[in-house]
Amino acid sequence: METSAILQQFPDAKAAAIKHDLSIFYQAALNYLEKWYDFTDNHYQKNVASLALKSKFTFSHLCDAVDALQIRGKLDMDELYDEYCVTLPRQQDIVERRAPVVEAQRHQI
Repeated sequence: METSAILQQFPDAKAAAIKHDLSIFYQAALNYLEKWYDFTDNHYQKNVASLALKSKFTFSHLCDAVDALQIRGKLDMDELYDEYCVTLPRQQDIVERRAPVVEAQRHQI
């Protein structure tokens, strides 16, 4: 149900008071977020967010994470790209947790 529909259930004075209180709460929440969170594109958390695998990601997102973690010199970027390509056909299933990120390998004895 939309907020405006809910507010119509109250007398005008009460609805106005509720709307005022919600506006104050909303502004306080925005102020808090702006104070404590850096929303710029260069922020560390934004650059590593793709590693949570909660939404589709591109190879560029992975490169941003590698740079933010300062591990480019320790990784084979060609191999990372190859591994990224392996995830492409199943990426939506991985994001929706319907498929594992790494499949178990069968060992032959």
